[in-house]
Amino acid sequence: MDFYTPELDGFKEQMALLLQTSADNIAAVRNTSEALSMVANGYPFQPGDEIITFTHEYLPTIIPGLSRS
Repeated sequence: MDFYTPELDGFKEQMALLLQTSADNIAAVRNTSEALSMVANGYPFQPGDEIITFTHEYLPTIIPGLSRS
């Protein structure tokens, strides 16, 4: 991963400029499933909260939500 560190840092800086935020607020992950798992495991869901998704959603993207219900 060290090989990509300078490129990743540059990417995060450019995305931060585009999104008008700090590079510290930008995360790079391997894929969408990993990102959604991070959100699902870090969000403070409460009993009764609902997750709305597309009928034909790719299964690995909804598994984290199912495990939280």
